[in-house]
Amino acid sequence: MEEWGIVDQTSTECFDTTNSNAGRHSGTCVLIMQAIKKHLLQFACGHHVFELVLEAAFEAALGKSNNPDIHPLLIQFRQDWTNINTGEK
Repeated sequence: MEEWGIVDQTSTECFDTTNSNAGRHSGTCVLIMQAIKKHLLQFACGHHVFELVLEAAFEAALGKSNNPDIHPLLIQFRQDWTNINTGEK
């Protein structure tokens, strides 16, 4: 941002919700603000925020899964997706 001369024009940053980006102490977003000595309005990517909400809903309803991929019910849902009538032709 400094090299391009846009620090003064920058007011926000958008990021996915991985700890490497959003970590409170050493996440990339914090490091960027420290480097430019300026606070930025932070917008977490809506897609990634929704994934966190969906994960919490599944855990509340079905319990925490130890599956490193995704909850077994979601695996079954993914496998059966082509058989689901979505209303599309």
